[in-house]
Amino acid sequence: MLQTNRCELRVISGTDYVHMRKLYMNEKVREFLGGIVNEDGVAARYKLMMESPNIHLHWSVYTKDGNEFIGLVCFDTYHDGVKMEIGYQFLPEYWGQGYAKEVISELVHHGLVTLHYPIIVAETQSANIASCRLLERIGMTLIHTLERFGEKQSVFAIQKESL
Repeated sequence: MLQTNRCELRVISGTDYVHMRKLYMNEKVREFLGGIVNEDGVAARYKLMMESPNIHLHWSVYTKDGNEFIGLVCFDTYHDGVKMEIGYQFLPEYWGQGYAKEVISELVHHGLVTLHYPIIVAETQSANIASCRLLERIGMTLIHTLERFGEKQSVFAIQKESL
């Protein structure tokens, strides 16, 4: 388990399906992530996570004070098959309160220092201004843009030397 000042990151478990469902079926959360996912899609994605050899790189995020589920974060292999990508989804009621910045900062530090990733990338729709700003605030740099999934994407990166 990883911790921040206000959150606990717990490796995803068999009891997290209901939480994942909240994220994947929320219009606001999924606005820049391809839209909401139906029940079968949620079940398929959950099964893939639970059967992944990298399950230890998928965390459910909870508040320390109220033990409330607030989001999901992970590391996964990027599209290039080499770099590690950080991914995240947080419930809208926790947006704008600094939780994402706190959690993503800790996870990036964990990836670079503890897991020894030479570089971590994040790809987000360029139209998702809040996500782009978050990545910049935690020290990631825009390295390029591209078209993927029919939308312009911004790719950010950070290396250990940047810490």
